[in-house]
Amino acid sequence: MAVQYFVFWIINSVTIVVANVIFPTLIVLGTANISFWWAVLHSMGKLALIRILAVPAIEYFQEKQGRAANRSSWKFELLAVNFVGLWVVSRFPEQFGLGLSSWWVALMLAVILNATQGWVMKMIYKR
Repeated sequence: MAVQYFVFWIINSVTIVVANVIFPTLIVLGTANISFWWAVLHSMGKLALIRILAVPAIEYFQEKQGRAANRSSWKFELLAVNFVGLWVVSRFPEQFGLGLSSWWVALMLAVILNATQGWVMKMIYKR
């Protein structure tokens, strides 16, 4: 899980920096007291932690309900985790330095993060 945490941290950080460069008015990184890079590292570290801790919880609830995990349900559940994680982290800009202009920005970022995280994890597990 530690390797996955750092992989997600790097993926999230690169994705949010690229998104900030492309859409600087929709995604704000940093405040008067928090630098750009500290905001990237701190907010995306928290998002990676949320993502890592959500997987055992999802597995537990799936087992408790007696349903088998399939690919499409995992994609949807992890998309929801990324969306909620982004939304929660962006609601505390004074602590994390991340600001999003709207919920749909969080949703679009969650879709992009979900795709990149899935692709990179697939590449890692192939090795």
